[in-house]
Amino acid sequence: MKRNLKLLVFSDTHLGFDYPMRPRIKIRRRGEEFFSNFNHVLNYGLKNNVDYILHLGDLFFRCKVHNDIVKRAYSKLLSTADKGIKIILVPGNHDCSRLPLISILSHPNIHIFEKAKVISFPILGKNINFAGFPFIRKNLHDEFHKYLEIFRSNISANDINILLMHQTIQGAQVGQINYTFGSGPDILLKKMMPEDYDLILCGHIHRYQIIPFQQNNTSNYKNKIIFTGSTERTSFAEKNETKGFLKIGLNPAKTNPIEHLDFVPLPSRKMVDIQIDSENSIEAVMQTIRLKVAEINSNSIVRLKFEKNFHTGILSQLSTGLIRSLVPDSMNIEISRSSFMNRN
Repeated sequence: MKRNLKLLVFSDTHLGFDYPMRPRIKIRRRGEEFFSNFNHVLNYGLKNNVDYILHLGDLFFRCKVHNDIVKRAYSKLLSTADKGIKIILVPGNHDCSRLPLISILSHPNIHIFEKAKVISFPILGKNINFAGFPFIRKNLHDEFHKYLEIFRSNISANDINILLMHQTIQGAQVGQINYTFGSGPDILLKKMMPEDYDLILCGHIHRYQIIPFQQNNTSNYKNKIIFTGSTERTSFAEKNETKGFLKIGLNPAKTNPIEHLDFVPLPSRKMVDIQIDSENSIEAVMQTIRLKVAEINSNSIVRLKFEKNFHTGILSQLSTGLIRSLVPDSMNIEISRSSFMNRN
């Protein structure tokens, strides 16, 4: 009997971002937005009866987050696993290559790459093999080669083989200027990529992108690295990037088992830069900010960028509290760090 498989893939959820447990001031925080998109993906999986949900690293914003944040995230993962969905987690660099309070995630449907290994599941007389490892911090090239050798004895050409990781790979692009990673000790090279996998899925780079590593590449997804990207924008370098997750359909009966791979966008608030030119008084600057803020959506995340030669005496009067008083409470507001480079 034919049995197709449904996978959801997401990464870099950075739970705990802008989520202080005891905030000193009352302003709009972005922490709930990160949890909202995290929950959105898992709820989508439940609604669509997917078989596997894969998280490709940086579940949390940093290595040490408050236990309440950890427990809130794990509670949602556990309740999803209770519905019969298999969840596979790759620890990322922000997770310090290991997940906190890992004992809480003791569940037959939750699988964690606490070390390099292959996790296999039978389907129609063959296996679907997930090979993966936590983020490699040191000796990346040597460790990667070592792990591939470990995997090679645990996968078969007759199976469906999927490689999962959280690393930087040559050719990946980031930022508004499309910076492209080249070579280096902390970057995996295209020529190092194995050809015996039906899919190579990767976290760490926050932009969704597909990178071929063979010149004569076909239209399918073999011999390509697929970055799912992050689920929320963490900086203005990502202001123009659409965030989302992947839904993948597999047909184990086919030689090329990937029937479809679709990017599903997630809701993200708009990020807007406001340029402030030089003014002669603090009152004029305040009025300019008010007028420019009034022209944009009140739900935006705003960054103020001041002209390079802006009067430092006026700039020094712009306290955080004063700036917040000029914008709606629904906005997040920040000042470009470069505005302060030439201050005395």
